Amino acid sequence: MNESATKQAQSKKIPWLSIITGGIISYVFASIFHTQQVLSELSKLGVEIGGKTWLDTALSDLWGMLPSYGLAIMIGFLIAFSLLVKTGWFKSVPTLVRFTLIGILVILLIHALMYPILNITLIAGARSAFGFSLQLFSGSIGGLSIALHLLKRESH
Repeated sequence: MNESATKQAQSKKIPWLSIITGGIISYVFASIFHTQQVLSELSKLGVEIGGKTWLDTALSDLWGMLPSYGLAIMIGFLIAFSLLVKTGWFKSVPTLVRFTLIGILVILLIHALMYPILNITLIAGARSAFGFSLQLFSGSIGGLSIALHLLKRESH
């Protein structure tokens, strides 16, 4: 196999570890953003929340939302990014932009699919425009981390 064919075969190989890492990063940010939004809204209502409570609640939410929201993000990332890599969709769009946008799209779709269950946004921290934007931002961070890893891998 010549060098060009080898590089092409490697570019189609799905980077599972990168995708899983990106999903974890996205989930951690999404969970923390959710907690901070909820606690911030409580503070606006006059509820006094100490620093230890902020930290304890963030850690509790990180663990507590893992089986639902964390799993949804991970499945979304695995499907979307493996398809993106395997099919080469939007190859003309720069890698950093393409992967960042797909990360945002994954979070957007998760929220769109969760909404019909109870006719309310299940992630309370995403009920405001700002909170929802933070959730989308968490997807962009996860997608960007995958892109950066792939670009680093390709440069070696």
